[in-house]
This record gives sequence, C-alpha cells and structure tokens, in this order.
Amino acid sequence: MQIKKIWKRVGTLAAAAMLMAPLGGSLVGGAHTSAKADVTENKVDIKLHKMETGDASSNLIENTGDELDTGTNVIYDPDKYGDVEFTLYDVSSWFDGKEDITKDEFTKIRDEKIKALSSEGNIEEAIEHQNNYLGNDGTIVKQGTYDSGETADFTNGVFNINGILNSGYYLIVETGVSGNNVNKISVPLLFKLPLANKPNGSDIHLYAKNQIQTADPTVIKEGQDINEPDKWINLKDVEFKLTDSSGAQVGSNVVTDKDGKLIFESLKPGATYTLTEISNPNDGYGDTKVTVTFKVDKDGNIVDGWTANPQKSVIVNGSTITIRNFLNLGSKTFQKTDESGQDLAGAEFIVQHPTDDSKYAQFDKDYKFVKWGSEANATDIIANSSGQFTISGLPFDDGYRLIETKSPDGYSKLGEAKTFNINSKSGTTSERKIENKKYDLPITGGMGLLLFILAGLALMGTSVYLYRRNKRQANK
Repeated sequence: MQIKKIWKRVGTLAAAAMLMAPLGGSLVGGAHTSAKADVTENKVDIKLHKMETGDASSNLIENTGDELDTGTNVIYDPDKYGDVEFTLYDVSSWFDGKEDITKDEFTKIRDEKIKALSSEGNIEEAIEHQNNYLGNDGTIVKQGTYDSGETADFTNGVFNINGILNSGYYLIVETGVSGNNVNKISVPLLFKLPLANKPNGSDIHLYAKNQIQTADPTVIKEGQDINEPDKWINLKDVEFKLTDSSGAQVGSNVVTDKDGKLIFESLKPGATYTLTEISNPNDGYGDTKVTVTFKVDKDGNIVDGWTANPQKSVIVNGSTITIRNFLNLGSKTFQKTDESGQDLAGAEFIVQHPTDDSKYAQFDKDYKFVKWGSEANATDIIANSSGQFTISGLPFDDGYRLIETKSPDGYSKLGEAKTFNINSKSGTTSERKIENKKYDLPITGGMGLLLFILAGLALMGTSVYLYRRNKRQANK
C-alpha cells in the first residue's frame, strides 16, 4: 500500500532512542525479507511494536530489546488512524573508526543524529526533511521498507523486520503516515547489534510511538420549553455515559452544566464512541434515554455516518452534538350539547393553566398550543357547527381548566370551569361532553316575554285598584 503523507503539526521529538553494547563488525546491506532468522546465519528478527499515545512526552518506553509492559500506551490501530511505514537503514558508516566506542560517545553521536533528522513543522515536512537527510548520505545502506498495510510486514501491532544481520549499527525511521489523525511521527531509533543476552536467532523487541491527534467535541442538551414548546431551552443536570466500541466506559459519568453543555476531552479521531443519556431530572419529557454513536476527525468534527436513537433527537453541526428531549404533548376533543344531547354551535372557551391561575393558553388557528400568557391574551376557542372543538399540543398534566366565556344563544353560560387532563390516552378516548341548560326565562325580544310583561302589568293594576277601593271604604 502506498502511504499518503499528511500535513500535521510536529512538536519537539524526545530522544527516546536505544543504546546498545558496542561490538565490532559491519552490516551487509540488502533488500528486506520476511524470512525467520536462522541461528546459524548470524541473524536476528526485530519486532517493532507500534504504539499510540495522546502525549509523546509522557508514558515513555525504555527500549531494552526485551518484550515490555507498555503501561498505558496502546497498540496502534491502522484501521482507525491510517497506515504507517518504517524504513531500516544500515548506518555503520557513522561509526567508522570507532570500534572501541564508549557508551557516552555513542550517546553523543546518537543524539546529534536524531537532532539532525528532526524538524519542526508538519508531518509531511518532517518526513521530507528526514528522507532528504538520509538520501544525501551516500555512506548508509537502506535495508528495507515495512508497511502496516502489508500483512507480511505487520501483524497485531508489530512490524516483522526479520533476518537482520546480528552485527552493526542500525537506524529505524518512520517514513510514511496516512490519514489525518497522527500529529507526531515516531522518534528515530538508532541502535547497535548484537545486544547483550540476544544471540543469533533471537527476537529483538523495539517500541515506536505516534502521538495521536485528539479532539474535544461539545455536547449541548436541549429540551422543548414547557411554557412555549416551539422554543428550545438548555437542560442542566442531565447525566451521560461515554463508551468506546468495545463497550468499555471512557472516564466517569458526566453531567450537563447550567448551559446544558458537556465537553469531552481527548477523544481519538477514528475511534467509535457511544454517548448514552442516563438520567434527566427535568420533568415532562419523553425519550429521555437518547443514545448517539459517532466518530470524530482530527479537528473534533463529527464524521458522517453517526447514528442516534431516536434519530430525530440528535442534530450534528461540525464539532457540536445537540441532543434534544421532546415534551410529552397531547390533545383533547370536546363536544358541546344541551341537556337532551343536541349538538350546540357557537360556544366560546379559554384554557387556564393547571397550577398557575394567572396563565392562560394561546393557540394557533388550528387550536394547537403555542404558549402561556395573560387572560387578556388568551385565545378564544369556538365550537364548530357541530358543537365540537379539539385542542392539541398541551404538555401532559392534570387539572387543566376549560372556562366558557360565551354560551350558545338561548342557553345559560357554565357557572364553573370544567377540569380535564392531558395524557397519552386523552387524544384517543371519546370526546368530553359539555352540557348547557336553556334559560328559565324566555329570551329577549320573544312573544313570550311580551305576554309575561302584560300579565305583570295587569296584576299590578289590579293590586292598585283593590288598594284604592279598600282605602275609600275605610274613610267613609
């Protein structure tokens, strides 16, 4: 596989190279091979363990040639971060005439060479500088290039650099990085063979690390405003858990702040994470166990292909994941009738808040709830020609009050509010019937009223006549 070099920032390279016991002899150059070293051929196999870290200056590994406990360092995964390439050089010429070199002399030369090979800048510039330096040195011999994309070269995080002559000075450098997730190449490894206690046919274990770019995506937790469901408000104190692709938890559970925010630090680009809502103390919401599975790139942006359950609850924009909770909203249908069950049109109502007498509902033209306001701004709900009306979009609650503000002609207005509940079943149950009684007196302008008035006048006239007659008789 051809390695694509990328542009990244490179920090100061730590001098984590390897110092070996001096021994005379020279290295015979040649193409690299995957054949296992033979004891009789004066050869060894180098096992280059490729590791990853978030901070190259920490979790240092001291190369000894033995297989080591790598501590918190993690095996590099090319599937996540892209393939890498290493090249082995015979650099015995750097030590010509120094057969009796001391440890301090070796360390001095090693550090000078590593400094000369290193470059500040992005990864592409660092690799180009390194390759130019080595290419301009006609005395060294390239032994082979090893690609993590080739199974013969790389298995289970280990480069197999087999059949290397167990004598001479060697340099291993990282000469290619693909993808966008590595921001520091490995420190060059300069060493001398043979090692103490590593005879022909031995495995020589070396460790090289890449510093992986980390990302810090932001999570915002929102919910519909219970007082105005078309608006979204930030929800605090919502608890989440983050897990990796294996299901292992990453860090401790985290809780949204007063602005409904979470910031996850040092997530690895290319790795898969699942964020799960654990608890939500904010009342009135459904789907309070939202999950979202995602990857981030080197800049912290969420990579296409993320999934959520429920999908409608998650919005992704760049490096921000917005997780929404929707209110439990319901509806209720009412039927206006008289005492006999006859439908009555034209009645008007307003809806009062279940717990705050100062709040009255405002609805849109379809009588879908918009927000709470004052009584002066309350929406008049008018029963249709069949005496029916439906209100919707109200948050689940008990004790809503339906107040009649105008009765149908010829009928008495209700003297008290009718209470009703909104829940998951309120919109599917039969309509709530509201009965009005006819007036006890005839309506204004009717013939019955005229007769009633005439009869009253007659009675009054008779009373006056009888009073005056009785008074005259008493005065005689």
